[in-house]
Amino acid sequence: MTDILKDDPHFLRTVLNSFPAFVFLMDHDVRILDHNDAAGEFMNQDESSILDQRCGDVFHCLNSYETANGCGWAEACKECILRNSVTQAIQEQKTIKHRLRLKLKTGDSIKNFHALINVTPFRYHDENMAILVMEDVSKLLELRQVLPICVKCKKIRNDSEYWDHLEKFFKEWLDLDFSHGLCPDCYEEELKKIKTFQPKIQLGIRLPSEKKE
Repeated sequence: MTDILKDDPHFLRTVLNSFPAFVFLMDHDVRILDHNDAAGEFMNQDESSILDQRCGDVFHCLNSYETANGCGWAEACKECILRNSVTQAIQEQKTIKHRLRLKLKTGDSIKNFHALINVTPFRYHDENMAILVMEDVSKLLELRQVLPICVKCKKIRNDSEYWDHLEKFFKEWLDLDFSHGLCPDCYEEELKKIKTFQPKIQLGIRLPSEKKE
């Protein structure tokens, strides 16, 4: 089986296309040299408009529209996490991981694109390249632009118009767990309550919750 896989030129391409994440092969100037099927669906363009083009131009990054030269030439491009991660990975020959947010132009509208990226250096025939893996987390991070939250109990209204505790809401949507404690202000406030009730308990005075019906 191993020999068959080695001799099959389509094997690695099949493996690459099975990835649900977007996978790109890029040069040092973030020009796209190759990509998997998932990335192709994300870009939704002809190959002639993708290959050898800088990713910001292909993604329609808002910053690429600021100058005639496109991706990499705007002032904001100096702080581009994607570009800087590719540069760092190639220069330091190590994998770089970051969370990324891009503003993408789609027709007349602008949308936020959020992703987790892994950039790994790759060298072939004396050429330095990078493999970029992007995991789209936009739906997770943009559940709503504004979350409706109760000003008193802090419950959050979900899409079904039910009110959930904050912990339950974030557990269901982002799989986040909370550890509970007391901040210094709340600790002092609770301590004052304890000190207020302590003398009453010592005197045998029933607290409101202990009174009989």
